[in-house]
Amino acid sequence: MAGNRPIVRKSQGKVPFWNFGVDGVKAPLSNRRSRGRTVRFSADLEPRYYEELASERLVVKCTRGMPARRWERKPGARAECLDATVYALAAARL
Repeated sequence: MAGNRPIVRKSQGKVPFWNFGVDGVKAPLSNRRSRGRTVRFSADLEPRYYEELASERLVVKCTRGMPARRWERKPGARAECLDATVYALAAARL
């Protein structure tokens, strides 16, 4: 379920492996961005950056009678800036 996963989790094993729960970063980022609060960006960024930042949306579909939330990319949209922002925020959590 989107949003309930931890943002950063270390695996238990001989080789350390870090899992990033991108859904746990995308939901708050999307909420903050849509409300116009607590997210600041440089004035020098190109419009393409903001288009890619808003390239995915949270959808709810029923699976086996239960609502399942997941992020879907808008048709034809690119998401490199969104991915980079999500990983930067997850890395900041470390």
